[in-house]
Amino acid sequence: MARDKAAKQSQSTIGSLSEMLRSLSTSAQAGESFVCWQCLASWRQGARGKGRGGVRARARAGACAKPSRPLPPTPQQRSLSTSVDAPIRISYGGRLQHPNAANSRDLGLNIRNRLRIWESQSGSDVAALAAQTFQDVGQAGRALNTTGVTAYTSVLDDNTEDELIEEFHPFAEEELADVGGKRTFLLPGDLVELQILGNRYQELAIFVRDLGLQSQFFTMSGQWVQRRNTHPTFYVPGFVEQRELDDILPFLPNSDIQGDKLNKLTKFQEALPQLIGKSCIRKMLDFWRQADDAFAKLAPKIEAAHQILAHPFRTTYASLDEIAGKILADSNSRLPAGKFPKTTLYAIHRRLLANNIGIYTQQKGTLRAGGEYGIVSRNEVSETSSVTQFVRVYIVEKAKGAPPVRRGPLEGFVVKCQRLIDESRKHRQFTPYGMIGPSSEKSTGTQYREGCVREKFTPVENLFVRFLESWAGLKSFNQGALTLESVGSQILRSIDRYDDVLMDEKIAWTFLQEIGIIPPWETRAPYVLRLPQTGQRLQTEATVPDRGFVEDRLANIRRDWGDLPAFCIDASNAHEIDDAISIEKTDNKDEHWLHIHVADPASRMDVAGAAADFAQRIGSNVYLPDRVLSMLDSKVVRSELSLVSGQQRPCMTFSAKLDIEGKILDFNVSAGVLNNVVNLTPEVFEEIGLGKKVSDDTIIYTVGETPPASSRPSRKMSSVEDLLDHHESLKLINHFGRLRLKLFRSQGGTYIVANKFSVDVDFRGPRWTQSLIGQSCTHAGDPTIHVSSKGIGRSKNGTLSYLMHLASEVCAKWCNARAIPTIYRVTPRNGSAESAPDYFRRVVAPILKEGKHIPPEIEQQYQTLVGPAQPSTVPGPHIAVGAEMLVKCTSPLRRYADLLVHWQLGAALLEEYRTGCSLTSVNTDEKIFPFTTAQLNSLLPRIDTRERMIRKAQKDAEMAWFMQFIFRAWKFKEAELPPLTFIVKDFLKKENSESTTGVVTQFAVPALMKIPEWLEMDEISPSDVFEVEIADIDVVGGRLTVEPTRRSESGSE
Repeated sequence: MARDKAAKQSQSTIGSLSEMLRSLSTSAQAGESFVCWQCLASWRQGARGKGRGGVRARARAGACAKPSRPLPPTPQQRSLSTSVDAPIRISYGGRLQHPNAANSRDLGLNIRNRLRIWESQSGSDVAALAAQTFQDVGQAGRALNTTGVTAYTSVLDDNTEDELIEEFHPFAEEELADVGGKRTFLLPGDLVELQILGNRYQELAIFVRDLGLQSQFFTMSGQWVQRRNTHPTFYVPGFVEQRELDDILPFLPNSDIQGDKLNKLTKFQEALPQLIGKSCIRKMLDFWRQADDAFAKLAPKIEAAHQILAHPFRTTYASLDEIAGKILADSNSRLPAGKFPKTTLYAIHRRLLANNIGIYTQQKGTLRAGGEYGIVSRNEVSETSSVTQFVRVYIVEKAKGAPPVRRGPLEGFVVKCQRLIDESRKHRQFTPYGMIGPSSEKSTGTQYREGCVREKFTPVENLFVRFLESWAGLKSFNQGALTLESVGSQILRSIDRYDDVLMDEKIAWTFLQEIGIIPPWETRAPYVLRLPQTGQRLQTEATVPDRGFVEDRLANIRRDWGDLPAFCIDASNAHEIDDAISIEKTDNKDEHWLHIHVADPASRMDVAGAAADFAQRIGSNVYLPDRVLSMLDSKVVRSELSLVSGQQRPCMTFSAKLDIEGKILDFNVSAGVLNNVVNLTPEVFEEIGLGKKVSDDTIIYTVGETPPASSRPSRKMSSVEDLLDHHESLKLINHFGRLRLKLFRSQGGTYIVANKFSVDVDFRGPRWTQSLIGQSCTHAGDPTIHVSSKGIGRSKNGTLSYLMHLASEVCAKWCNARAIPTIYRVTPRNGSAESAPDYFRRVVAPILKEGKHIPPEIEQQYQTLVGPAQPSTVPGPHIAVGAEMLVKCTSPLRRYADLLVHWQLGAALLEEYRTGCSLTSVNTDEKIFPFTTAQLNSLLPRIDTRERMIRKAQKDAEMAWFMQFIFRAWKFKEAELPPLTFIVKDFLKKENSESTTGVVTQFAVPALMKIPEWLEMDEISPSDVFEVEIADIDVVGGRLTVEPTRRSESGSE
């Protein structure tokens, strides 16, 4: 009955809004033997890849082949939730339950039954999170791929108040983009390089098939290996025909494997018939020998690669083709078509990564798709060599019993560091968890963040500091660089302050904290991203420039939007205000123009200027819990580019004429100026759109001092009451968002909503400042950390996302109609498995038609088949967001790719203004654009790699701050943690230990669970639930380990 009542209320609401649409007046207003497998990936190869949670939803529109008409002139995120009650705050060890929280204990149910009830409501969330949790397990001291931090909620079965969808129109397989060899996934027959025995040697292998979480390979030694899906850093597409592998398949496991065989070369249990696999082995051995021959011929040039490529003081980046082009510029190694043979490229690749330091593969880099290698500076390599020599001298002379004066520079460094560490431990406890304890002394002021200088290091002593920073922070050493890792371990061992711990990167990071080189709360994210002015080695990197801005190039063609209210819907603490939404009526009462106005910095920037160059190198704004690095100068953004009411700020407007079903009838892109900006929060927008408040069941845990009340926002934020005159417009905008959601779902969209903990850090005033070079600082205080959590539950996505992404589809359609070179985001075609559209039609759609929830295993399989999108200069559908084509364009203030798109749009608008005719009716000459298609294709790997790295670094940083919260609450009792439960996902077996992976439900966070003596592994099954306690944490690596106290199956809690 409750469902019937809700349905009637929904129909009533929609009916009222539809009637409102019809009753409105109709005024005519419109409007990147030697390389490793890198960093086990969060996504899965190709058609088996997991959709990215960070991509917002967009909806496919109705086809619109004709060019858009100009608009007639006029006279003149986050997950959204609103709150009736304030969220519950837990501080100073206190813990409260939200008064509105449903409590199944009251029903007399044990935890197993309560979890079953919960899973029936939120099962898809658990499956989506568990499917990606610990797909890679990091080595000690190495950051995990923490994509699994986030629980995801799909809108496939998001039961909104919309009516059931009766018709589905998923894309056809042939509509998907064919990206050729630039794909980011493997297909059967592809050749890859595998790292064997901890990266100590390489072996070529042919990709055979994907089994879900694992992939199978047939190696050149005639063995097979099965490993978790990862990013191989070198591949040759289509090395053999898929049919050449068919005879091998019957001799291979047909499912995922566990235990000792995983990731190890394995001989076939049954001897293969004489001819099976022989041709593949011969081809791989021939390829290897040809690469050896190429290296022998070109050895002097390849050996000199780093000296040729490296900058004196700055890390640079280049693709393998670019590297080959530079070091072999005067050779005759190219093929007739101008390309280098794959064997030559592989010879270069193997040799470059054989060095301990010099050229490395980037985390999350897509080398298979032409991605880039990092090239560390000549200075860093030289200093690393000097430190290595100093350590050797120290070891030799000390073994001889030589006096300290003969032991070299390391002796003095050791003595100084011992003194600094002893002093530090008077106020901060050493722990083996990757972080020293909170300070026992408190500063009387608020300047503890900057710190007080204790002592200075000499330039020679600072070489050791910078070496350890390169190892533990910048991760400049190639995987398997045992020589350099042993040098770092020896330095730590010489300090003689670290007993009974492994001398690894984690302890090196802790050491840097203890000697006052980095603050105790520093995370590795800014180091991995090599952000300017980070640590010791990057202090000289250029900061964001305020040069390179010009007068508005589009000033003469901008439309003045006059008094039309444009709603900026964003959090009150947003760093930049870059988009707004407005709505206009048309002559047809059933049609409306929806406008998405986006700040337009491109028209004010020189494409070749300093600001543009910096933006390209950084890639996007970097949002870390404790600091933000802006891509563009923040002062210029605030004073000239952000959307502010009454300031006539330049904007690029993406307009869509929508019918009563939310379908696109027409579209346009125009330059304008925005004047009447109305600011409101997403919560207010949803409250007005829904006509009611939505309770907030968020629980907030706090460690540290409670900070003073937050300062007022820098701009006026409108309340529900302030917006009475705009309720009608805001309800319509919200309604169109729901219509777009319905269309999006009908196209097979899998947009998923982040459902996880969130971390807020407060230093009670002081802003981030760069570290002092070669100086030891003390910090008499610690930041306050707030962790907000709803546990694993179903988060509702607000309508705003679907409206904002409408702009990306309009932009794509407008560019495609004019043949404008641009960056599309596409779902690549993958013919090695059932297509996602076919699976949707066959399995998903029938369930949705019945109004049922999608079972977790089906939802997971569908998202796997959809796979990750990738940038392309060729348009095609983006299945995950249900869009026929899509170009990201709504964040040019904070994402370089969007800024680039705006430069292209501006050039097109200027050309149409100059000629007086639409580019849809002429053959577009690419010379009129700042970037040609060829130039974009050369930029795509860099853009894609940088975006991936930033997303991972931001997640790693948030996980590190969460671990700091757990560390202080668990070890130092600064807050009371809730009782923890753990859901089993998968099993891990190492040499002397067994554990399971899974999720700690209270924070929706991945964890490892140790298997105790009282429990056997074969007694555990996926989805089993245990009550657990924290056993270990790795703050810097982002790893949480728990141990069960009892199984939760039939007893009451």
